[in-house]
Amino acid sequence: MPRTVIVNGEEVLVGRNTTIAVLRKAAEIPDETIAFYQTDDDVVRLLQDDEIIAERVPEGATIEFHPGQIGLRSEDHTDDTNI
Repeated sequence: MPRTVIVNGEEVLVGRNTTIAVLRKAAEIPDETIAFYQTDDDVVRLLQDDEIIAERVPEGATIEFHPGQIGLRSEDHTDDTNI
């Protein structure tokens, strides 16, 4: 079932099989980003580009993309607490 999410402040309708990678490309967001969504006070990291948005992200949620790579160790990066 299609659902609406917010990306870069705009509503985006995604299909039932739309992945994070497809959304990133459509929104012209660099590949070197990590996708997150937030519900209430919880921040959830979408770990894989192949995750299907309709299965992981609630209707109306905001998906944010932040620079960085998944799996970096904190001793390697001093600013990873802002992610």
